[in-house]
Amino acid sequence: MSQVDDASLARTGLLLPTDAAVVSQPTLPFVTYPYEWSFGMLQSAALLQLELVEFSLNRGAMLKDATPYNVQFTNTQPCFIDLGSFERYEQGRPWNAFTQFCNLFFHPLLLEAFVGVAFQSWLRSSLEGISARAVSQCLPLHAKLRPIIFTNVLLQSFLSGRIGSATPVELGVKPVVSKSAIVRHVRQLRDFVAGLKPKKRTSEWSTYAEQNSYGAIARAQKLAFVEETVLRLRPVTIWDLGCNTGDYAMLASQHSFSVVAMDADPMLVETLYQRARATGASVLPLVMDVTNPSPDQGWNQRERRGLADRGPADLVLALALVHHVRLRGNVPVGHFVRWLARIARHCVVEFVPKSDPAARRLLAWRDDVYDDYDEQQFEAALSERFVIQTKHRLPDSERVLYSGQARWL
Repeated sequence: MSQVDDASLARTGLLLPTDAAVVSQPTLPFVTYPYEWSFGMLQSAALLQLELVEFSLNRGAMLKDATPYNVQFTNTQPCFIDLGSFERYEQGRPWNAFTQFCNLFFHPLLLEAFVGVAFQSWLRSSLEGISARAVSQCLPLHAKLRPIIFTNVLLQSFLSGRIGSATPVELGVKPVVSKSAIVRHVRQLRDFVAGLKPKKRTSEWSTYAEQNSYGAIARAQKLAFVEETVLRLRPVTIWDLGCNTGDYAMLASQHSFSVVAMDADPMLVETLYQRARATGASVLPLVMDVTNPSPDQGWNQRERRGLADRGPADLVLALALVHHVRLRGNVPVGHFVRWLARIARHCVVEFVPKSDPAARRLLAWRDDVYDDYDEQQFEAALSERFVIQTKHRLPDSERVLYSGQARWL
């Protein structure tokens, strides 16, 4: 972000007040939403919000909003994007955005930290977040007895129930809160939020990378296939669908400006977020189920864009994914390939046959009614939408890797 100089402003012909400032903000490579973030991402955004509240107060300003929709991520780093949220601070005025902060930041983090319930689906269905009353009904007793939770959740729930929808004016009360009291409150919240950790829970796919059905040689060839494709194409944007622990996303990030790594398992995405953050990798991890990706939402279904409308990516990786989409998600192969062609200029796809142990696990408790799922039919469907450029069969395995270019290019 930078301030636009007077000469550049003059060329625009805009008439502005003498005390106005115009800033230029860079375009984000990929817009995300809180219901796509992992625990650590929402936590980082919450800490940024709290730091900005104190920063603003110390400079005679205040933030009138406290919503994670005012935060975006550049890889693993949160950045605040809504300059219109700043306003002049009025002496004695309380932090009016406190309830919004709790509903959209504090309560979702508490839900996952103390109950082990992922917040993503809840935030996706509610723009207003999770109320104090709702989260208080979920928290265990030992959490409720913590002073900061008792004050900021249980007491708030009780007061909202007693007061209802009445405003301070209707109640004949105009609350007065000192600046120092707001700062103390913000610091208490910041220290508590910084110490929260997601509650450990069993993850279905957390050991998949160690328990896959191919050996070290095949894994090395798979890594090499991905790296060679990335080096050949030099893509600016890469999407890694079903990224698991993120090995291929981390590899691709060494040769690309931006890698968006997506997986349906919040625990895996959290692990990748912490890994990418620690190494400074240009990876943006997101919680995303490709069989039920984020849709167009909000007013007129235009406020928050669905996944497909944020593409296409220069390169999409779909490694060890297609068998999940077909055998578990019940999406026909042709439908998957058509969707892939919508979001990808180029692709790397791994076909896993029914004879593979990973596919057999998916079929263990269901009838095999997937007549369209074999190598020949998959390759034919892929060829309809992509020009297949490279095909490689992994050793000691029946898995096949394809690289292709969308025919619409």
